[in-house]
Amino acid sequence: MCRRKIIIKNLYFNKFFSENIFMHKKIFIKNITIILVYFIIFIINNISFSHNLNVSLISAFFDERDFVIKLSWETIDNPKVIYKVYRLKEQIKGLKQYVPEPNNLITILDYNKGHYVDSPSEKGEYYYLVSVSLDNEDNNIVLYEQNYTSRPIYYFPPPPIAQNIKAAFIGSKVFITWEMDEKDKDYIKEFRLYRSSSPITRDIVNSLEYRIIPKTNNFFIDNPKPGQYYYLLTSVSVDNLEGIFIKPNMNYTDKIIVSSYDGILPDFFIDLPFDKKFNYKTDIDLFEIPQSIDFPDLDIVKDYVEIKEPDKILQDKFKNIRLELENLSLKKDWDNFIKKIDNYLNDNTLNDNMKKELLLYKSYGFISLGRKDEAFLILKTLKSDNDFSKLNSKKIDKLIKLIDGKK
Repeated sequence: MCRRKIIIKNLYFNKFFSENIFMHKKIFIKNITIILVYFIIFIINNISFSHNLNVSLISAFFDERDFVIKLSWETIDNPKVIYKVYRLKEQIKGLKQYVPEPNNLITILDYNKGHYVDSPSEKGEYYYLVSVSLDNEDNNIVLYEQNYTSRPIYYFPPPPIAQNIKAAFIGSKVFITWEMDEKDKDYIKEFRLYRSSSPITRDIVNSLEYRIIPKTNNFFIDNPKPGQYYYLLTSVSVDNLEGIFIKPNMNYTDKIIVSSYDGILPDFFIDLPFDKKFNYKTDIDLFEIPQSIDFPDLDIVKDYVEIKEPDKILQDKFKNIRLELENLSLKKDWDNFIKKIDNYLNDNTLNDNMKKELLLYKSYGFISLGRKDEAFLILKTLKSDNDFSKLNSKKIDKLIKLIDGKK
C-alpha cells in the first residue's frame, strides 16, 4: 500500500515537472521570437535607409568644349535632404563606407539639384561621390555607378587665350596683331585664326576654315576679297584640345570692312619693330622650321611705307656702319659681323631701306659660315620686295648663285 502511494506521488511530480518545463520553453521561445522580430525590423529599417536615401544613376564626363567635368544623378524627393559632392584623386578600393575628408568636399546642394559642373585646378584624373545627408546625418555608403563613379574622369585645363587682338584694313590687306605672355605659350601648341563674313559664334566655328599659326608668332597679314570680315584667334593646348572661347577685344575682332586702298598704316603696325613688321626674326633657327614655312610678305613696303632720303647725319652714320662691317669681313670675323648687324637692325634711327641693306650683308655672312638655309630665306625675302630688288637685283642674284655653288 505504501509502495503504491509512492509510485502515485512520483507520477504526479513527474507530470507537474514536465508541464512546468513545457511552459518555460514556450515563454523562452516567445521571448526569442519577439527579439528576432525586433532585430529583423531594425535590419529592415537600416537597409531601407541605405537604399532609399542614396542618389542613383550617377554620371560624369569631361566636356572638351567648355573644359569642365559635368556630373548628374537621380535626385531624392525629400526637401530635408541635401547632397554633398566629393572629388577624389584616388579610387575607393574595397570600402563599403566612405570616410569623408574635408578637402575633398567641393559643394553642397539642395535636394532638387541633380547636376553639378566642376573645374579642377589642375590636370589629372578624378573620381566623384555624392553623399546624402538628412537631419545632419550623412549616409556615406559607397554604391558603384549609383552614387560613386568607379571609373576615372580625365580633366584637361583650357589653353591660355590671346590678349589685345587688333585688326585694321590697309590698302588691300588686313593687319592682325595680338599678345600673349611667353610663360603662357608653354601651355599651347599653336594658334588657329578663323575668318568669317558674319559674326562668329561657337555654333559656327566648326564650319569655318582656319589658318594654323605658330605659337611664336604674334602678327598675321591677311589678303581677303572686298567685303566685311570678323576674326577669331583660338589656342590649341599641348593636349591638342582647342579652346573655342570668344572674347571681344581679347581674341575676337569687331567687323573689318575690306574695300579699296586708303594708303594709311595703322598705328600699331608703324610701332612694331622691324623684325615683327616684316614677319622675320633675326635670331630664328631655320633648321627647326618645317619645309612648308611661308616666306615673309614684304610686299607691304611697296604699297604702304613712304621711303624718304635719309638726312646727311644719317647717311654719315650708315657709311661708318658699312666701313665697320667691311673691316670685319676682311678679317673673316663672321660671328661678330652678324652680331653687329643684329644690333644695328634694332637701331630705330635707321630707316627700313638701310635695314634691308644690312639684311643683304647678313645673308653674305651666313653664306660665309655655311648657313645657306638662313641666307636663302633672307634673300628670298628681299627679292620679294619689288622696290628693293630693282635697285639690288644683281647683288641678290649673285648671292643666290653663290649659295647654289656651295650646295
